[in-house]
Amino acid sequence: MSRAAVYEALETLAAWHLVEPVDGRWRLVSGTSLQLLAEQFGCLEQVRSQVGRHHIERAAYRRALRIVDQHPAATVGPVEEAAAYLWPPEPPPEDGETLMDLLHRELGAYLISG
Repeated sequence: MSRAAVYEALETLAAWHLVEPVDGRWRLVSGTSLQLLAEQFGCLEQVRSQVGRHHIERAAYRRALRIVDQHPAATVGPVEEAAAYLWPPEPPPEDGETLMDLLHRELGAYLISG
């Protein structure tokens, strides 16, 4: 994404009072509600779906990296899914699996060579 595109996106967010420039940096505006904006635009269910998907993907990523979730109650998804992210995580495999193999298996990630 180009610098101009990022700046344009930030300006759009600022127009909706989601972020504000402070001392040359961008900061989230406290008290702004994504839910209220989604209701105004008539896309509340789409936003809920996307946020839910983000929480599930983030939990899978954290589990793949063996990061302990400090807030398991906030996990979105079925009860069985939430239980998979609790402490302690399963021990690392002893079959010589690399981190890249693990990320590919758990998240479908692949190496981009540059």
